[in-house]
Amino acid sequence: MSIGQSTQTEVRASASGARKLLRRVSKSLLTLKKTNDQPHKRITLNYDAIAQAMEYLALPDLLRTMATCRSLYDLGIPILLRDVRFVRSRGNYQSRFLLYRKHFLTNPIRFAWVQSLACPSIALDDRIYTQFLAMPRNFTSLQALDMDMNGAEVDNHLSRWILSLERLRELKIQNVGAHSEHQMGLLQRIGPRLKVLHISTEYFMRAPPHFYPLRALASSTCSLCSLSFCCSYPEGGPAISNDDNLSFPAVQEVTWISAEVVSACALISAFPGLRRLYVADPKLEKKHIFAPRQDTPADVILNLRMRNRSMQHCHRARWQSLDVLRGSPVTLWALAFRCRVVRLETALCNGFEKPGYTLAILHDVWPEHLVLGVSTQSDVHLDRVLEFPSLRTVELTFTMMDSKGITQILTILTWPIVFKPGLWLDSLEGLSPKQRWFEKPPVKRRFPACWRVWIPKVVEAMPLLEYLKVDIWGYRPFTWEQENDAIGAGASEDAASDITVGDRFEPALCACVSSD
Repeated sequence: MSIGQSTQTEVRASASGARKLLRRVSKSLLTLKKTNDQPHKRITLNYDAIAQAMEYLALPDLLRTMATCRSLYDLGIPILLRDVRFVRSRGNYQSRFLLYRKHFLTNPIRFAWVQSLACPSIALDDRIYTQFLAMPRNFTSLQALDMDMNGAEVDNHLSRWILSLERLRELKIQNVGAHSEHQMGLLQRIGPRLKVLHISTEYFMRAPPHFYPLRALASSTCSLCSLSFCCSYPEGGPAISNDDNLSFPAVQEVTWISAEVVSACALISAFPGLRRLYVADPKLEKKHIFAPRQDTPADVILNLRMRNRSMQHCHRARWQSLDVLRGSPVTLWALAFRCRVVRLETALCNGFEKPGYTLAILHDVWPEHLVLGVSTQSDVHLDRVLEFPSLRTVELTFTMMDSKGITQILTILTWPIVFKPGLWLDSLEGLSPKQRWFEKPPVKRRFPACWRVWIPKVVEAMPLLEYLKVDIWGYRPFTWEQENDAIGAGASEDAASDITVGDRFEPALCACVSSD
């Protein structure tokens, strides 16, 4: 029997014991009800509901629930928790701490039932006084740990405690200030146990210029299933050396965000069995607030693409297929992967990200499903992208920063290639499902009147597209009352698009098209 199965058996057995104890308590309460006719003494206990609350409720909610049930508070029913997430919230903790001390600190073995813990790292430090988590050494059965370092480093004290968790299989260290020697030593010693590893560097912290995390994980090449290294600063970050000759065949999912140049050949050789990849280069994307304003020269990006293509061809390194490939157009274009992809996720959010990048990526990976985000701040011409012959499903998300963006969205949605006869809208905000809005255009709906101008312009489209979904995100959408007031005052439908919008960012329109 595996460790996970044995732990589940122990938890079920303990939950069964708790139910038996509650049944005995219920019999005593029923006897009390027969001997006492006072209404407030008539208490009924739901065993299953209490057992579920013991296992699944978060700690503050559970303590609040127990405070309302005097019989549970007085009798000290054992509490079984599987998942614990500590969050900061306002309020007086004194009453909750009394319950916590009564039900937990008097019997520390109850911490041993916790299998998943998410909390700030400061709560795990025995050297700092914390009311709600003063005994982390009693978390002996943790299988998943998610820590928020808030810019701090992984010190020797924290490393020793993590190494003491023999059942730990999933480790996430978020917002770490820097990659210290203690952190590298921790990865070397705990790597063979882990299946999931996620490490993200604090957004404003710089990573060392030459940081090779895979070398510290050399002993866990056969155990890791998911790996994530994220550093959003445009200088430095984790890198993969072509000379390491390390392979992680069991890894199915990788997230790699780093400004260090990572070649496609290195990714393929390091993760030959990969199915899902999210890759980003902050140096190319320039999304960081402290990033230099000048763009990377076009010839540098072109040289990266040509180098990646030639190396894949010379070494004959390629994935047969990927389920999901996600990244910015510039990064994916520079990596030039040569494999089939089921789902491609990208976005045209910056001015230098042109649809030509996306079109070249489509030729590289030949996807069936395209998820594309578009900002209306820049000119986009997606006709050739949507005409690509391999696409069967397309999801478009438009980010509308002001009311002027509607005109550009209408230009895109009135292209002849978008719809074809026999395709109908499955869902539209304000419309009932399957309503053929060609025959009966909607009136008094929760979207602007000018969006209706492209409804009758449905003509022959590409023959292979089976599903199209359009999401328009922008400021607070127009209400049909505002629209009717504008039209009633003599304004045209085009003038109705000039209604002042609010400042709340939310979805304004969602349209889905599929075969009838």
